[in-house]
Amino acid sequence: MKHFRVLLINPPNSVPIKSNFVINVFQPLGLAYVASSLEKHKYSVEIFDALALGFDQEKIIASRKVIGADYQTIKNKIIDYRPDLVGIATPFSFQSFESHQIAKIVKKINPKIITLAGGTHATIQPDEMLNDKNFDYLIRGEGEYATVELLKALEKKTSLKNISSLSYRNKQNKIIHNPRSLPIQKLDALPFPARHLLPMDKYLQAAKKGRVVEGMLAFGHKRTSIFTSRGCPFNCTFCSVHLTMTRMWRGRSPENVLKEIKECVYKYGIKYFDILDDNFTLDPKRAKKICRLIIKEKLNIQWSTPNGIRADRVDETLIKLMKKAGCIQVKVAPESGSPLVLKNIIKKHLDLDMVKKTVSLCKKHHLSVEAFFVVGFPEETIDDIYKTISFAKELRRLGCDYCYFFIATPYYGTEMYADAVKKGYLDESRYHLNKIITTTNKSLLKSPNYTHKKLFELLKVAAKVNPPITKIRLKSGLKMLILDPKRILTYSFGYLRNFLP
Repeated sequence: MKHFRVLLINPPNSVPIKSNFVINVFQPLGLAYVASSLEKHKYSVEIFDALALGFDQEKIIASRKVIGADYQTIKNKIIDYRPDLVGIATPFSFQSFESHQIAKIVKKINPKIITLAGGTHATIQPDEMLNDKNFDYLIRGEGEYATVELLKALEKKTSLKNISSLSYRNKQNKIIHNPRSLPIQKLDALPFPARHLLPMDKYLQAAKKGRVVEGMLAFGHKRTSIFTSRGCPFNCTFCSVHLTMTRMWRGRSPENVLKEIKECVYKYGIKYFDILDDNFTLDPKRAKKICRLIIKEKLNIQWSTPNGIRADRVDETLIKLMKKAGCIQVKVAPESGSPLVLKNIIKKHLDLDMVKKTVSLCKKHHLSVEAFFVVGFPEETIDDIYKTISFAKELRRLGCDYCYFFIATPYYGTEMYADAVKKGYLDESRYHLNKIITTTNKSLLKSPNYTHKKLFELLKVAAKVNPPITKIRLKSGLKMLILDPKRILTYSFGYLRNFLP
């Protein structure tokens, strides 16, 4: 039996014209994992990373700034490759517009080409995706095994009802959601992401212009992202990670992680890694062993943990090992400086004294540390927000290099979303997360304790916790000014507005 030819597409990104949000390139490891699983089963597969391939192309389409390869280029790729199935990623809700556009292009080229959606937005909003008849199927959550099972069933024309995590329309045009599969337990059994199918040279070009996630830290280095674990066992009300990767934490073995790192170093010349785990330090013993193996192999790499680590799951030994193994920065996520908010509103059981201790240890061992905070939860008070600002100031005194302040966003499927709708803090009928850039300063929630105007005033106060320009930003900003002056000046003016009266 002849296997299907598969084309996996990472769409362009877009934001509203007036938005100051900076679109950066990321490596679509979700697609790369699916691709390697398909290759393992002898499928012909290619990845077309439209965002990376056109990272320096900006167009205005329908009142939006679009970054990435244009639709004609994507159309030409589909025509040239002649796929039987096109898988389209939707890693972010605000990216879903482009995913729908690509599905429409596929069906215009040939209605018989099968279209498959996957990614975070597809997992959380499957009905919204499948209401678009240009999508045939959708996989929720981890896609490595389910995608292979779907292709085999389509080739053999067997029933789809036993394929876990699959969503589709039946013959009566009713949307069917098969039960979710259990989390993949043996992550070591998965083949490494198919980086050979990604445009690795484009990520380096993007890095040289500071157009990659965490670009300030690894300016110009050959870089990649890596997951050493999946899942999060905690119950933060605002977090949607568990909806895709479940609450069951699963860690790869240190030996398996080292093997992938070595492949990246020796095959691709990678010098810098973003460890994208949500809980890299959840098992301190495992994290220490990973560090010791890197040190033993003398790999001479740099890495960071941009998604944050649990500050209560590290000790001085681990900090020292991380530093020696090449870690140049960690992020911690206290979220709030108010114990009442942590316990009763967002249900993040975290000892703030442990956060202070971790920041102090990082400072002691010359490891850069930054912190994430979230404000604007409807039931927190103005006093709670001031406590967060005060705690951020304390972390700065202890050695925290920078504190990020985000406005609380009610992601679909979270406890926070359901609670906000139930209590009238959110008008569900007017809420479309796929049309919103969630990291910009726009409050989507009403609060009985403060107005939107007051919240933005408090955000300006919070911004002044940080220095106008840090050493890292100054150093990288000067390099970026030479290579891309228009972009860095636009970004800098927007950033400095936070410090104006």
